Amino acid sequence: MTDTIDLDSAKLEAYDAIDLAAGAARSILGTNIFGQLEIYREKYEQAIDFLSTTGQSVDYNDYPLLQLEANIVNLPIKNIAELIVKRRSNWISKITAIESLRLTGKYNIAVCTNVDDIRKLTSYTINKLSEFKRT
Repeated sequence: MTDTIDLDSAKLEAYDAIDLAAGAARSILGTNIFGQLEIYREKYEQAIDFLSTTGQSVDYNDYPLLQLEANIVNLPIKNIAELIVKRRSNWISKITAIESLRLTGKYNIAVCTNVDDIRKLTSYTINKLSEFKRT
């Protein structure tokens, strides 16, 4: 009976460790500062809307976040919109890869039958998650 408890405890610890490592990997890619994700989301929505207005008369005041960034980096607002869409696409790809590692690691640990295998899988998964870098 003790082996089952130890195995279950080891699994729970492994799940927590993997979740923490996934959270750390996600935080490297972006911010977790209150409100900043909303700014990113709004900027993306403005970029999509702006890029869909091709050939139409555009009121730049409708895109304050794009205009702000364009002014700061001295690029046309269209270039800023394209960069924002590309940045988000790259971010989503990395977030998807992180989630895949997190879920795969936890699934593989769930079917482990000994603590050594749990430790090896946990270590492997955490190491893979730690490879994500800000770009």
